[in-house]
Amino acid sequence: MISIPMFEVKNKLTQFVHMVENGETDCVEITRHGKAVAVIGKKEEFKVSEQADPFFLAYKSFREKMISSGSDLSEAEWHEYFDIPRQKSNLRHPEDFE
Repeated sequence: MISIPMFEVKNKLTQFVHMVENGETDCVEITRHGKAVAVIGKKEEFKVSEQADPFFLAYKSFREKMISSGSDLSEAEWHEYFDIPRQKSNLRHPEDFE
């Protein structure tokens, strides 16, 4: 893994993506003011963390049980209630004021 400041990544993003893609490095850590804030890596490696989220697994299990149990709601209605995208917050991040 290599660590690169954000200002440098902005100018050379394609180069760092190619480095990960070609296997020159396993991932690129992006830093801001010396703190790690993001990572560029292969999708396959990060997909695992999404599935390991306990809330996600419990929600998925609950939904499957409710749909298969013949509840009053159709699958389309479950999607309507549970798959609503989150609204973007109007709050600003503290770093926006720097």
